[in-house]
Amino acid sequence: MPPEPVPESPPSPPTLPPAWTSPTAMAAISLANPWHPESIAANEDEVAAFYGRRRSQDYALSMRKDIGRHHADLWYLLKLLPHREPALPILDVACGSGDMLAWLADRGTAAPLYGRDLSEHMLGHARARLRSSPTSLARGSMLALGCPNATCAAVICTFALHHVDASGAHQTIREVARVLARGGVAYFAVWEGEGVIEHRGSDLVGSLWPAEQIHKWFHCARLLIATEREEIDPQTNQNVIYIHAYKQSMDVHVAQKAAGPRSCGRVVRWT
Repeated sequence: MPPEPVPESPPSPPTLPPAWTSPTAMAAISLANPWHPESIAANEDEVAAFYGRRRSQDYALSMRKDIGRHHADLWYLLKLLPHREPALPILDVACGSGDMLAWLADRGTAAPLYGRDLSEHMLGHARARLRSSPTSLARGSMLALGCPNATCAAVICTFALHHVDASGAHQTIREVARVLARGGVAYFAVWEGEGVIEHRGSDLVGSLWPAEQIHKWFHCARLLIATEREEIDPQTNQNVIYIHAYKQSMDVHVAQKAAGPRSCGRVVRWT
């Protein structure tokens, strides 16, 4: 009788960095697929369609040129990260072409990196940008992050709040606060002002948010603003505010010293 064929051994699982295989990090691994179709609102489908093949390419090129405006903020984000072993993930909830995650990966951060975006075209650019980095990218809504409470060291949300209405902006900030671990830090960049943003060649309309309203949303979410800076965007001549905020913890007095007692309006302006 011919010998029985030897069954093929299953392929070896991919090697993950130690920080990903720890119990704490594995508890957050559900970040890998947080999106459910029913969580995407109609206007989010419009946003995803807006960032189609051509616009996503234009945006990716623009972001590559403009990432420099975030360098100081990202360095400060790394400085503010809670020191834990193993490192908790950093989540970018509207990652676009992935340039911020790539910047963090290039600096050798030990934190697992996760990116979410509504547009598959934008995610395609992010995957190409991050092909050599162990980063998890998937379609997802910033209104419903779908990951466990208190599992992220930091959450990034830049130039995305104008795509939702007031209730959506408030919900996004609450979701960011929910998934942040105690002492975790949020980094936001928001088009600031009053009125709407019209996109050339599209019926899609965005919303500008006054700084006072943004401060109230952070206060309601119990995110304590540590630093805030403003600049005029040279291409649009529109005001932008950049915010770092803590999720309150035992170290909250450090942020209170910077932000002022019980005040979202008194902030540190730095360059």
